Amino acid sequence: MGGTEIEQPLKNILKENVIEGYPKQIFLLTDGEVSNTENVIELVRRNIKYSRVHTIGIGNGASESLIKGCAEKGKGYHIFIKDNENPSEKIIQLLTDSLTPVISKVSLKYDKELVESVVPNPESIPYILKGEVANFYITFKGQLNQKTVISLEYLDSMNNLPFASSVEVSPDTPS
Repeated sequence: MGGTEIEQPLKNILKENVIEGYPKQIFLLTDGEVSNTENVIELVRRNIKYSRVHTIGIGNGASESLIKGCAEKGKGYHIFIKDNENPSEKIIQLLTDSLTPVISKVSLKYDKELVESVVPNPESIPYILKGEVANFYITFKGQLNQKTVISLEYLDSMNNLPFASSVEVSPDTPS
């Protein structure tokens, strides 16, 4: 199958609307190489904000770079099913892994008088996968002279429940 046969349908699927708080689950099946592997992988990378791409390589000729690359850039999982191999167990595991809950609606609450910037902006993160690390870098306006509280709030997609966690930040004590 040539690259355009995969690329155009994938573009169309990635454009489809999503349900807020739930990334779209896309399963890409292929039995061979494509002519533009890097373009397809880049398409996936550019469009993962609200989607996850899982890949299944079917047969001994499936492109390892396409299968692994799309799954990695698509925050998904991948499997290879060799010729004459029973796919049931692998597909069941892939489907189970794809149903991993996510956290969404991530926000940080803090004293805006004390904080100059937060990178990345928590509102720019549509979801975080189980086991995925999310680092936030907070820059204060000058030397911190008082204690302040920073709260992380998010929604658990599995139970549709809000959660919050707080940390108190204190100024350094001079030596």
